[in-house]
Amino acid sequence: MTDTEGRWALGVCKRAGLLEFAHILVTPGIISEMKVKRALNLDGGPSTGLWCRNEAGMVQFEKPGWAVRNAIVVVPRDSK
Repeated sequence: MTDTEGRWALGVCKRAGLLEFAHILVTPGIISEMKVKRALNLDGGPSTGLWCRNEAGMVQFEKPGWAVRNAIVVVPRDSK
């Protein structure tokens, strides 16, 4: 998701269906510091995965169930 100030957030929620995830997102205080402008929901199916690296260089990888040919890539504008 992104907010009106250009900040981004990514998250993974395992073992929750769509209804449970919706309840999490509307819980007061869960996302209190961001007013969400746009959000993208990946369906969580076997082709959904997530790879990210934080500012300290630590990597998190949620491997998809099978290889996929497409991806959504988010990088800083000043990235080379």
